[in-house]
Amino acid sequence: MKISTLLFGEIEINKEQIIDFPSGIPGFPKENQFVFLPIPDTPFTSMQSVSSEVHFFVINPFEYFKDYEFDIPDPVIEMLGIDGPETVATWSILSLKENLADSTVNMQAPVIVNTGSRKGKQLVLNQYQIRQPIFMPTPVALQG
Repeated sequence: MKISTLLFGEIEINKEQIIDFPSGIPGFPKENQFVFLPIPDTPFTSMQSVSSEVHFFVINPFEYFKDYEFDIPDPVIEMLGIDGPETVATWSILSLKENLADSTVNMQAPVIVNTGSRKGKQLVLNQYQIRQPIFMPTPVALQG
């Protein structure tokens, strides 16, 4: 199937690449299917909607923030059909700035994907910042 993207133009994807987000993404409830497309020569990936040109730049937060940790709630584990950690991919949405050093990553709302069932959900946590500087090695926890 062909999709239209802002970054790559019209591209061909196969059905096995599509991740279903039954609840959509917060702020984008009608965007229910995405593909993850690595961006060549960068550490970033594009989380590209299948039905529109909506896309998000994402990273694997664990590659940047070694102390980042959270528990996936049981209802989300059940909804996504997660059997174990080997099928879970975690992404964090970036806010890229003209000066890359000013870019931030949303640590409060990771995107959780079951790579086996190809289902995903953006999980909203209350323990991390929405605008974490990407080049700060330790995630900043919110003060309770």
